[in-house]
Amino acid sequence: MSLFTQIYELAENAALSMTFVANKKEGTLTVTVIPKALSDKANPVLSTPLSFEATPEELDADFANALGSFSASRKTLADALKDAEDVMAAAKDEATSKATKAMKKASDKQQSATAPATPPAGASPQEETPAQAEAPAAQAENLFE
Repeated sequence: MSLFTQIYELAENAALSMTFVANKKEGTLTVTVIPKALSDKANPVLSTPLSFEATPEELDADFANALGSFSASRKTLADALKDAEDVMAAAKDEATSKATKAMKKASDKQQSATAPATPPAGASPQEETPAQAEAPAAQAENLFE
């Protein structure tokens, strides 16, 4: 692929800055590509700069391919990060659902344990005799004597 095709692929997912520094003594050129995330939600790892130092002839021959490899690695890393975020979100949803069900089950058990007993269907409620009604009062009086 050509140089600008590679640059375009990188620029689809990040704003790019490039710096060029010539080293006259060594006869090399340092090219630094600095991707900047297009959104605040992007992982900062994807904004890691890439630097190449080579002779201009070496850069002419290999820079586009190296940039293509960098672009492919960024896409792979971005995909892996997205997959990990999706898995974590699904695990969170599942844990929340399980916790909600467990709390509802515990609440239902507590309510059934504290609910007053109801007579079976068709049974008539029993009326207290006057002696049964007075018995608790008599027991309470005996406790304090």
